[in-house]
Amino acid sequence: DDTRLYKTTVNTSTIVTSSQRVSTTATVSSDKIASKLSLPSLLPPPTCLAVKCALPDRLVFASRMKLSAALFLVVLFSERSGSQTVAEPVIHTIHLLDPARNNGMVSARLCVPDTMQMQQPWPLYIFGHGAVCEPEDYAYFCSVAVAVLVFRSASPLIDFNTNALGKDAAFLARRLLQVAKENASFPLHGIALGPVVLGGHSMGGGTAVLAAAMAGQAASGIALFAPGLYTLPSAKPFLPNVSIPALVVSGSDDCGPNALPKQAQPTYDGVASKVKFLVVLRGANHCQWALPKEHFFGVCKFKECSHLGAEEQRHTGTVLAQAFFAALADNSSSSWQAFEDALAAGEHNGTWAYISAQSSPAAKTVHNDCPCQATATASNHNELETIHV
Repeated sequence: DDTRLYKTTVNTSTIVTSSQRVSTTATVSSDKIASKLSLPSLLPPPTCLAVKCALPDRLVFASRMKLSAALFLVVLFSERSGSQTVAEPVIHTIHLLDPARNNGMVSARLCVPDTMQMQQPWPLYIFGHGAVCEPEDYAYFCSVAVAVLVFRSASPLIDFNTNALGKDAAFLARRLLQVAKENASFPLHGIALGPVVLGGHSMGGGTAVLAAAMAGQAASGIALFAPGLYTLPSAKPFLPNVSIPALVVSGSDDCGPNALPKQAQPTYDGVASKVKFLVVLRGANHCQWALPKEHFFGVCKFKECSHLGAEEQRHTGTVLAQAFFAALADNSSSSWQAFEDALAAGEHNGTWAYISAQSSPAAKTVHNDCPCQATATASNHNELETIHV
């Protein structure tokens, strides 16, 4: 294990980067995704975060080609049995100075997919954490993208400056590709990157909206999980300034202040994107989008009602994100149609309900299942009623 420190100057921005390989391992217990299909696994287990547990070549290749609904279902509903020990990812910490804000410090954790796959262009997913959640809680996304996890304070208890966090994410969207290209000591140097996607969970979803409104064409898309528009300033007035393709994901058992009609639906309705999707994942709750790393207090360390297992919820989130990234990368009518076909297939088998701005009838609606009734477990969630649309 080693810790390295890099310090260099690129134009007017000073970059300080450190990285540490976490030596601990995580054991992935037996987990069979509920499936009506008997198919081999294409994705690593949901807790397989990166580095030594890579996406198979055939999935990487397929994601670079036009995504098909059949492939999407193979990935989503493949069975994963047995247990394995996987290495935690290498988490790099970067600090850049933003000249436009009096050389204010912009900080992020970042992790990358397996180095053996670096010949493939990887999405740059700039992600905002939820309130009282650590950026590392979302490092599982680095199984499908270069995840850049924005933060301002080492303590999640006080990392609430959403205005600054939004500006930080916008700065990273504009700046990181150039830094990675020009700075040989930067962790992303030599890695093929693109597209740039903004995202976040809960409060971080609101900061991503603020960032998207500021970043302009620097970002190609936005992918939000249970977003909260209650930032300071409120993200709601900025929604009409977001016109890039958008994916908004909510859980049918997310029944608190981030419930579908309070946050996710207004987010979907408010963005000006011509290509946008609202997905309601059946049985998912609010906090299981995070994989809590906090040592002491953390909002999402507490259990809350759901009818979907936490690992399966995060796994499905990464599959949705990866499919969205693939469509963004190709950005053709056929790739977006393939993504819509995959969403339609998932709705048909009861995994989620969805709305598409391009294909859904104007009268189509989605609903949550609130209040969540703790009468089922992840093992029997398939017996629940479907979400009606």
